[in-house]
Amino acid sequence: MTKRAHQAKFARLKNGQWGLRVTGPQADKFEGRTIPVTKRGGEEVEMTTSKMLWTGDTKWGRAAIYSIARKAKTTAASEEAAAPADHRYGYDRETAEYMAGRNEVAQIQAISAPGSALREQLYMEMEMRNYNLGLDG
Repeated sequence: MTKRAHQAKFARLKNGQWGLRVTGPQADKFEGRTIPVTKRGGEEVEMTTSKMLWTGDTKWGRAAIYSIARKAKTTAASEEAAAPADHRYGYDRETAEYMAGRNEVAQIQAISAPGSALREQLYMEMEMRNYNLGLDG
């Protein structure tokens, strides 16, 4: 494994948040880039720099301090749209299509398929209804 010319580590900023310290000959050229950052245990993670807060010469060479870019927040609707249809709602595809009301054939298949989560749910509801009505025997 070759040694990199630049090294990035986490650094505590004056405002108490975490930032990135990049050391190397071109440390001030990493604004807005995704770079490998070394943790204390030696593990590397990918982080995206946001804004360069400081640059200068230190006893370790050229260095720069960057803020860490925030990750975009995802909404439940975007997560559901991004999820494959097989795993939407936590059911198999036929049941998911039934829950989404896509087509009548999928609804019939979802209810009649052996081992279907929807079939089990309907069976349990029927058992509870019979128990509540006193029809269980």
